[in-house]
This record gives sequence, structure tokens and C-alpha cells, in this order.
Amino acid sequence: MKTLHFSSLGACNQRCLFCVKGGDSPIERYIPTAECKKIIAEKRAEGYDSIDFDGGEPTLRPDLAGLMSWAFKCGYIIVGVVTNGVRFGSPGLIDKFEKIRSNCRPGQEIRVYVSLHSHLESVSERLTGSKGTFRKTLKGLRSLQARKFSTGLYYIITEYNYRHTRGFIEFVHRKFPGISNITFSYIYPSGRALKNMHIYPKLSLVEPYFRDVISLCARRGIMSSISSCGTIPLCLTGGHEHLFIDRFARDSPEKAGVVDSTKDELFTLATMKYHRETKIKVPRCAKCLLEELCSGIWKVYADRHGTGELKPFRSIHRLRKTHNRRRELDIGQDMQDFSSGTIGVLVQIYKWRRKSAQRIRFFGRNARARPDIDRILGFAGKLGYTKVSLD
Repeated sequence: MKTLHFSSLGACNQRCLFCVKGGDSPIERYIPTAECKKIIAEKRAEGYDSIDFDGGEPTLRPDLAGLMSWAFKCGYIIVGVVTNGVRFGSPGLIDKFEKIRSNCRPGQEIRVYVSLHSHLESVSERLTGSKGTFRKTLKGLRSLQARKFSTGLYYIITEYNYRHTRGFIEFVHRKFPGISNITFSYIYPSGRALKNMHIYPKLSLVEPYFRDVISLCARRGIMSSISSCGTIPLCLTGGHEHLFIDRFARDSPEKAGVVDSTKDELFTLATMKYHRETKIKVPRCAKCLLEELCSGIWKVYADRHGTGELKPFRSIHRLRKTHNRRRELDIGQDMQDFSSGTIGVLVQIYKWRRKSAQRIRFFGRNARARPDIDRILGFAGKLGYTKVSLD
């Protein structure tokens, strides 16, 4: 699935402390309807089959329903809306969504992703900087649930809310049992977030809470995931490094694009070039088993909290492995089944190792001709495969 993240306006009805588009960031202009439709059609022709309307707050666009209908007509399979949910409490908007859904072809789907960062009104409105919006968001969620729209939540982990994550999950489980997924994200250092560095918690303090809440989600039947824009060093993920690695693989530049009034580009947040420019590693990171798959720690975070929390994976036993019978892997015979990029192949090797694979064999002309084959073989050896061979 190739996803387009489309931010067609900069306006918003909240002032979140962690907003990546506030502060000194350039203000995105409102893209007119005709231009939006042209972009949507062109991107569909480029192979995008999923589109997320982002912002700013996309529900502030009076033509949002029309743009969503146009996206479906262009052939998009999934049309998503990333929103704070405030305006879904009014019947007008939800009725428009209902009408769009009634005209969808089989297989097409509307998905709504609602930002909610606490179950406590005071904490939520402190983070969003907007009094009176918490209850409106909850009302919007109830409307979405009542109409049975596919709805997920987006939760930014901050200094103000990380201690309350367990209570948040229990609240969602009790009040909104239809929530399909909760996406967690650490703060992405850009925009207004850089003006509010005090909301960045120490990652080592968050780690036990994060570990607990991911396990709780599983017990409550709620899918959990991590946002690629808020990734952290794998050694500080509380044993859930696979969530970050999976997201890193899914949001590769070949699978995602970003369009707003200032840019039209592939998803740069997942490129190693971007990580090298915005993050750092320390010498001991070179000894980590997962160093090849880890992007390091944000430079601005290191400036504030240092790098003393980093603790490299030195043993395969620290990885959360699922149990499976022994198997031999043949990577190279049918290379098109794997990502052609180095990172994609390394992710695949890591996934099989987590499933307790013991031996791995690379063979065929494609494998031998890869300029990165030595790097791939070395990574497999570091992960503890008992036999790594190239035929």
C-alpha cells in the first residue's frame, strides 16, 4: 500500500504544544479546491492507493467531503482523515461522511485518526492549548463510533501524560470499545515543539510505562503501533523494538509521499540521510546488534538530556522473539519478494530471527551481485544465526 500524506491547509482550531507546524515553521497556505483535485488525481496516477488528509485541521475545509469523494472516484482504496475530532460532534460533518461511504465501491474505506493525548481533561487541554475542546473531541468520537466508522487514536507521549498511559488505555477500552488502533508517538522536534522543550520526557523514565501500555493494549484487544515521525533509539523501547522496526519498513520513501503548499516529496522521515542530519549515535552504539536498523537519538534531545540512557543490545536474548520451529531461509532466489533496498532486507532478516530461525542461506545471481551483500551477511551473523551462507 502506497500512502500519500496530504496537508492542504495550515489552519487549526487547537494550539498543541508539540505541533510540528507552529513556532518558526513557514505557514502553509490553503490549497484551493481545483489545485487539490489536480494533486489527488496526479498522485493516484503515480501509484498511490491510500491518501490521508492532514493539516492543520482538515475538517476546517468546507470542501473536505468533496475532496474525499473525488479521491474515491480517482480510485484510492483508503481515504483517511487525521483530525482532532472537535468538529465531528456536529451532525453536519458526520452526515457528509455517511453519504460519502454510501457511494464507495466495494473495498474502499474511510478511516478517521483522532488525536487524543489524555483521558484527563486538564492534561488534554494543557497539551492542546485549547480550552473546551476535550469534551468536543469525546463527543466527536462517540459520533464516529455510533456510525461505525473505522476509527483510530493518535497519542503523543509527553512529560505531562506518560505516567497516565495505563489509565488512558483503560478509559478507551471502557468508553470507546470500537477503537481499532492506537498509534503512539514520541515528540517530533520541529515547529512549536522546539519552543516547548520542557514537555520532552526522559526516555528512560518513559520506558517502563511504554512497555506496560503496549502489553495492556494487547490484553484489551487494541492494536498498537508507533508513528514514524516520533521514533526513538531501539534500546529505549521497553522490549517492543519490533514496533519501531515495522513502522520504519512500512514508511520507506518508496511507500509514502508528502504534499503540502511548500513541498512535494517522498517520505523523508524514513530516509537514512534525514536521520543522519537530525540524529546522532555514540561510539557504544556500534556494538549494538540492531545498530543497522536504529536511527539514533534526536540531536535536540541529546542536547537537553545527554546520551547516557543509550544501552546497546549485546545479546539476542534481549530481543522479544516469537517461537517457531527451526527453518532455513532462502533470500535471493526470489528477491522481488523482499525490498530491493538494504534496510528492507535487513528488516526481513531481523523478523525471521525473532521467529527463532537458526540458519539463513543467500543464493542466486541477484544475491551475489548485491553491492551490500557483505553488510547483509554481517548483520545476519550479528543476530546469532548459527549458519550464514552465500551460495
